Amino acid sequence: CIYGGFEFTKNQRAYKLNFAGDTDNVYGDDFKVNEKRIDDIGNNVVISFSDMDFSEGTEKITVCGRTPNDVNTIQIRYNDENGVQQTQLLEFPNSTDYTEISFDLERISGNKDISFVFLPGSRFDFKWFRFE
Repeated sequence: CIYGGFEFTKNQRAYKLNFAGDTDNVYGDDFKVNEKRIDDIGNNVVISFSDMDFSEGTEKITVCGRTPNDVNTIQIRYNDENGVQQTQLLEFPNSTDYTEISFDLERISGNKDISFVFLPGSRFDFKWFRFE
């Protein structure tokens, strides 16, 4: 869109580095928002990001986080404008320092609301994610 000599383009949030603390909504039993991070994520926490436009599609996500668990399972839920939901699982390995782990995904395309769901037994510090 061009207005008065300025050109505006839609922010392609889906393909940028997104800090967990920039969530559109977070709720659940145990978590602490620390500026750009969400730490001490425990049982039944949902971290949501709305209106992610995957016009180019994606098949990979990189997550930066850490967990004292041997493996911390994270569900990623995708909801489209018709209410259709898909779920994929990420298995984040133990790490004492913030670590970037890339995961292959089933192809995602179109406009989606994304939620990261942390199940009972979770112990996770979430710094950022990026779809690629």
